[in-house]
Amino acid sequence: MRGAYYVVGGSTDTRVSCAVLDENMDVLFSHHKDIQGIILFETSVVGDSEYAFLFTNENPGTRVVTFGLHTEEEVKP
Repeated sequence: MRGAYYVVGGSTDTRVSCAVLDENMDVLFSHHKDIQGIILFETSVVGDSEYAFLFTNENPGTRVVTFGLHTEEEVKP
């Protein structure tokens, strides 16, 4: 899977950390203290599965994070 995120109006004071966990709570991806990032990871569970995408503030305050994800699944007609 791949994706991207960025903090709208990001600055050094509005950085976030991002992590992706599978349903076994294994960390598949992590990126720390930035205003943007590319998310890349291999799926680790065969078949249908769930993933948690966690965004954490590095400093107090509200953030608006734009997040996009591409699963590379085939489009069904």
